[in-house]
Amino acid sequence: MTEPSSAGARSRGRPKTFDRDRALEVAVRAWWVDGPQVSVNELARRAGVSKAGLYREFGDEDGLVAAALDRYRTEVLLPRFDAMASDDPFPVVLDRLIVLATGGADLPDGCLLANLRAAPDRLGSSSAQRVAEVGDEQRSHLTAFFARAASRAEANRDIDAVEAGAFLDAQLTFVLLRMAWGDPPDVVRQHARL
Repeated sequence: MTEPSSAGARSRGRPKTFDRDRALEVAVRAWWVDGPQVSVNELARRAGVSKAGLYREFGDEDGLVAAALDRYRTEVLLPRFDAMASDDPFPVVLDRLIVLATGGADLPDGCLLANLRAAPDRLGSSSAQRVAEVGDEQRSHLTAFFARAASRAEANRDIDAVEAGAFLDAQLTFVLLRMAWGDPPDVVRQHARL
């Protein structure tokens, strides 16, 4: 008698039908566009899964928020960070960041990170820590971007780079919020360029 091959063997129990990527996509878009007040029940409904399924996959709402932020970081923030690391002149890179923030890509207006930062009462300890880490990472990239520009005399050397990074972070966040509010992109872009 031969042993059954593992290639043709079926696993026991019900087949896994939960689509983690789809659930994260729904959570990111919902919290990005509608804000973090969207409940887990509503996310489950939009994703076509059960709330229990979300909790099995992510542990709890805190785990889901952290996973959604990590997805957003990978898909949206890392390209911005790459733009900041460019050796192009400061005004060119700054304008590139403004264009990224005000459209041109097939992305919703606004910012998931800004939405989560603005609603600390909706965050658990893990997701609050992750929001702080990603926010610090963004400020760190902006600080390095400014410091590099100052070292090449493209930005004011008398301004502390850490302060400049925090200022640029606040300005970028405000640009993204204005986009979410529905302000005309060309007007927001014009104001950002000032």
